Amino acid sequence: MRRIGALLVAAALAASQAAPAKRIAPNQQFTTKWMIEAAQPPAGPVSVPPHGMILKQRLLPMGLARLAAAFPGVTPDHALPKGAELVQANGPDGAVYCSTRERAPAFLISALRGGPERLSQLCFMDSDNDGAFDALLKGTGNLRTLPSAYGILPKAPARIAPLPYDKVDPASFSERYYVGLQYEGQAKIGTLRRFHVAFGSEGNWEQISDNIFTKRDSGLPKTLSVLGGAVTIRGGDGRNVVATVERTFPAQPFGVFVSTY
Repeated sequence: MRRIGALLVAAALAASQAAPAKRIAPNQQFTTKWMIEAAQPPAGPVSVPPHGMILKQRLLPMGLARLAAAFPGVTPDHALPKGAELVQANGPDGAVYCSTRERAPAFLISALRGGPERLSQLCFMDSDNDGAFDALLKGTGNLRTLPSAYGILPKAPARIAPLPYDKVDPASFSERYYVGLQYEGQAKIGTLRRFHVAFGSEGNWEQISDNIFTKRDSGLPKTLSVLGGAVTIRGGDGRNVVATVERTFPAQPFGVFVSTY
């Protein structure tokens, strides 16, 4: 069974060359986490169709950097243009930022490995925080709905020629990811409506919670509380559900991982 849960961390590394830099203690974990952006609730009740979002708030990176020069890459597949966006990863002493571009492993490797899908993401480290990346790391992710790289800093990170970057406001991040409360629709049998917490982007959502049920015609209004937010289910409008957002999610860190059992 595939299960979404709290963020964990595991490992990988890559190769290149350049001048030596400040030594960073090995075996430090790095992970990309996100921040739920605060928002105002919509005015009045909303009518939401099946698979629609009753409450939806943007996910922003904890920090954001843009390359001030192009990265040629160890191979063409790894190349990044000037201005490419990198999201901050938490953990090591030096600054670590990861590309949101993902590359799936070869089919045969994926089939032999089993378990959750592993996606490769490039990460860069600025070991002395001088505004230029000096080491290349390989992050591993397992979500196609939200870039989420994790890894463990190796004893000898692969050095690269200094690659300048600029730290910018995370709110300027050009990609759009969200977390919210999704209305799944009416159960095929019985009189229940189904809801769950979901994250991702428009047309590409993934469920993060078990189903939350309300009765279709009784026990209403009913307030659902999730992630510090509150939504009151008031009734139905044909196949749609009618709800009022009483309280949006507060600004808070957000991270996920996939496991199987």
